[in-house]
Amino acid sequence: MQFSQHLKKGAWGFATKLLPAVYGAVMTILVFKVLPKNQSGELALFINIFGMIFTFADSFALQAIVKFGVDKVNDLQELLTATSILFFAFLSVVLSIFIVFPGTVSSLLNSTELPSLIPSLVILVIVTIPRVIASKIFQMRFHTQQLFIVDCINFGGSSIVVTIFSFMGKLNTASDIIGITIVSGAASSLVALFLARKDISWRMRFSKTMIKKIFHFTRYQTATGTVHVLQQNLDTLLVPAFLGIEALANYQVAKFFFKGFDVLRDTQGIFVFPASSKYHASGDTDTLKKIIEKATSFLYILMIPLCILLIIFAPLLFQILYKGKFDESIIIFRVLIASGFILPMTMVGMSALVGMGKVKEVFQTIIASLVINVILALILLPMIGTIGAAIAFSISMLVQAILAYRIMHKEVPLSLSSMFFRGIEDGKNFLKRKSS
Repeated sequence: MQFSQHLKKGAWGFATKLLPAVYGAVMTILVFKVLPKNQSGELALFINIFGMIFTFADSFALQAIVKFGVDKVNDLQELLTATSILFFAFLSVVLSIFIVFPGTVSSLLNSTELPSLIPSLVILVIVTIPRVIASKIFQMRFHTQQLFIVDCINFGGSSIVVTIFSFMGKLNTASDIIGITIVSGAASSLVALFLARKDISWRMRFSKTMIKKIFHFTRYQTATGTVHVLQQNLDTLLVPAFLGIEALANYQVAKFFFKGFDVLRDTQGIFVFPASSKYHASGDTDTLKKIIEKATSFLYILMIPLCILLIIFAPLLFQILYKGKFDESIIIFRVLIASGFILPMTMVGMSALVGMGKVKEVFQTIIASLVINVILALILLPMIGTIGAAIAFSISMLVQAILAYRIMHKEVPLSLSSMFFRGIEDGKNFLKRKSS
């Protein structure tokens, strides 16, 4: 694929994945600014739990749609039937835990309002299901425009309504925001179903062979998904458990800004994951090498100057946005943003390794970083508070980047210098062709 084609596909992908960041920015800048800290903390906990459920479900079942759907020898009806069975089974188990043991869960997380929010959690999960399944089909087909439309309705719709209600003074509790999210989620799922009908006519077709194939793929993928979710979100669970729900509000403000990098991670994942699967399966190592090096280099071009600017101007940024309400979050923010210097290696590396089917190695990498994260967090949180969680998380990401590169290098003859500079050279060549 030519550079211009990469750029066009990447633009749609970037726009799609920018939408959750816009929603996160609205939550962080407008909602957290007007809600009391305890309500901000309750909302942050709810969002984290919901995100963890679907992130785990993605690795447990839905990733198989992209992994096997790009291979034309697989029957898509059998694939969708098998993944749906696994997907619904997982959601049933998880939601049952919250429904049956609400008091226990809320006590562990130091949340007084979580039991009253569980019905909303169940409803939000149900209305989100069609959207996430259809989105995997769009990703499999490289239909980035359809992905954008669906996410625009979900995240963009929520952001617009929340913004209007914020200026009207109608946002007082976490439940107010959650209600808006449910409505926009339901609307986006309806549109997703309508758009997906053009890609496939879905008929239930059960296949033991397909179930076994998915189980073989998800043996480590499921475990990897579990430890990945914990590694990325453990800090937001330990902070309220140790320090209370208001401490989570302080921490989450900083973490929301850091999660803006998820836009870049998810954008490259749309292309790197299926491309790695395709070219690794066909034995085209040269093309796979180029894709990994280009993706990593482009991310470094974007992230290095951005991280530097954010670290320098963090106090000014927080003063403008919060007028002193979240000054405790500045140092947390700086520590987390500093880890952005090593994120491109982690982002591309993990997507490429999963695409190559190296789920066992990915599992080992993530569990190593998780163990380090847990040990450091348990030591540092009681000693130095929320900053300890940020330090533990950042060190664990560094470990993940080092291990990911070592494993990739065994499969593909990557050049470390090209992973930094290849994107610059491609950009120069593209501009030369345009000017000639």
